[in-house]
Amino acid sequence: MRFLFDHLLLAAILLLPLLAWFLLGSPTTGTLPGTGDTPSPVVEPRVDPGAGEETPGVAEIPIGEVPADAGTEQRWLLRTFGSDGSVVSGKPLPLAIGDGSRISSGREGVSEIEVSSSERLQMLLAGDTRLPILLPEKSGELDCIVFDSPPRNVPVSVRFIGFARPFDSEFPGRLFISGETSLPAGTQVRINVTALGRNLDGGIAAVDGPDFSWDSMTSPRNWFGGEYRLRISWRPSGASPEVIREVARLHGEVTGGEDWICEYRLPVGDPATARRQRQEIEEYYSEALKEVTRSRDLLLVAGALARGKRSKLLRDPDRVEEMEAHPFAEDLLTLGRKEKFAFARWRQLIDEKLPQRWQVMGNPDIIPYSEKHPGAARNLQLLFATLYKYARLESTVAYEALGLKRHENDFVANFDWGPETERKQVLERLRNYIDAIEEAVNLDD
Repeated sequence: MRFLFDHLLLAAILLLPLLAWFLLGSPTTGTLPGTGDTPSPVVEPRVDPGAGEETPGVAEIPIGEVPADAGTEQRWLLRTFGSDGSVVSGKPLPLAIGDGSRISSGREGVSEIEVSSSERLQMLLAGDTRLPILLPEKSGELDCIVFDSPPRNVPVSVRFIGFARPFDSEFPGRLFISGETSLPAGTQVRINVTALGRNLDGGIAAVDGPDFSWDSMTSPRNWFGGEYRLRISWRPSGASPEVIREVARLHGEVTGGEDWICEYRLPVGDPATARRQRQEIEEYYSEALKEVTRSRDLLLVAGALARGKRSKLLRDPDRVEEMEAHPFAEDLLTLGRKEKFAFARWRQLIDEKLPQRWQVMGNPDIIPYSEKHPGAARNLQLLFATLYKYARLESTVAYEALGLKRHENDFVANFDWGPETERKQVLERLRNYIDAIEEAVNLDD
């Protein structure tokens, strides 16, 4: 009996792994991730090319052909100008799309072209050479300038300029140029796009022969409408003696050590757009400066009333008429005099209503085309900040004149000057900011 029990126990031990294999499955199924083991990478099943099975979602494309939906098309508004800024109509341009024929300027100098990643814009160069222009994959506007009689005796005699800018200013544009040069191969020239005396974009181009071409991406920018300048310069101080001698042989008059510079007109946008933008800029700055001068004069008058005086500016009917056009004029001009001065209303005006209004008008995000006059945009913010400082100084002087304790929101003046002197200094600063903005934006034109 004992012998039979031992044999049955041994058989059970031997059969236990086999039973577990059937019940739990093959051990090659792996383990669950997260238990300390690293799961094996998933391997896609190999497709037998001779099995004749179709791959879902993939269309067969013959070699050498481009699928019809390859690349999304972008529309570009094409404008063409002459070297004098005039509109050019019906003129063949050194441009083509893909391997197609040349593009011509449209009626009244305006047309529309479509490009895609499969049919790119090409600039046509000498000897049937085509230079692909990598326009951003966005729709936009492309201004072209053609030079029928390019200038001579310059670093680069430009025949064509293309300036592409997406409608979305968050994306970069493209500037491309073709022309001729007599500078020796290997010479470098600097190219800059300027406007209103400021350098906005550019780069370095290397000369590799008499036929000159340059293609470069421009920085994302809200390019305002108007006339820019394309400047090309060569610097003798950075050239080798051999290059200087060769340039001297061809153009002796430019080897005096100064930079050799040529400039070309670069119209951007149609004239109507430029005029509209100009009007928006002028109207905005004009209204902002009126807000400052009206507020300043109202504060002057109200402060004088608080001290029991009459402001001299009330003798000027033009300033009075302008001042009374402010929406808070009635509130500020009816505060009373001396002890009857309504300080509660005064505090509400200079602590809440006026600063809220000035904050909106001085917001840099709402200044139209602020990049055209960056100095004026910055000065406008400083102007409104100075106006707020002046309001608190005017209040400080009024409280002091009436023997009242200075309010916690009012300005603590420079102790070397005192509030009265500081007030005069701030008024002068307001005037300086106004003059600088008017000069920058040419509001007097």
